[in-house]
Amino acid sequence: IDLLAKRPVLQEDFAMDVIRLFTEAVKPEGCIVVIDGQHGCMQCRGVKQSNSSAITSEVYGSFNDIVTRTEFLNLIKLRR
Repeated sequence: IDLLAKRPVLQEDFAMDVIRLFTEAVKPEGCIVVIDGQHGCMQCRGVKQSNSSAITSEVYGSFNDIVTRTEFLNLIKLRR
């Protein structure tokens, strides 16, 4: 994951890459990846917000069920 994060990549693509590699290696029934990214480009140009972040999630398997996904997001307090 550290190696994937060091390359220039869209946050959404990074989430998909992480979930793909994890599910190939571990073969879980379900997996969810939640990324809260601090974006330098949003801080320096564009919206010019010093505390700007974006949350991206990717789901696999049992987390495709809305009840399971909602419960997980409530537990980690990232649901908007």
